[in-house]
Amino acid sequence: MVCYSPYTRYCILFYGDGQRTYFYERFHFIVWVFMLAASVYALLQFDYWWTLTFIISNILYNICPMFLQQYNRIRIEMLIKRRNT
Repeated sequence: MVCYSPYTRYCILFYGDGQRTYFYERFHFIVWVFMLAASVYALLQFDYWWTLTFIISNILYNICPMFLQQYNRIRIEMLIKRRNT
């Protein structure tokens, strides 16, 4: 695949190492599952402060980046397709 400017940087990020975004998405999913288990454990211990802390941090640090990477992957694909047509 040949990429021309101004999208060259995006082509390198996405196609240079095509599995990178999927790897990070899986990483955040695994951490999300771990934090979810920690939240359930804190809830079972009736420690509501830690439960709330785990849930909020889980949303901020895992769920948002997963959605952002999916959005970016689709956006980069559209930019490259538009550029190549």
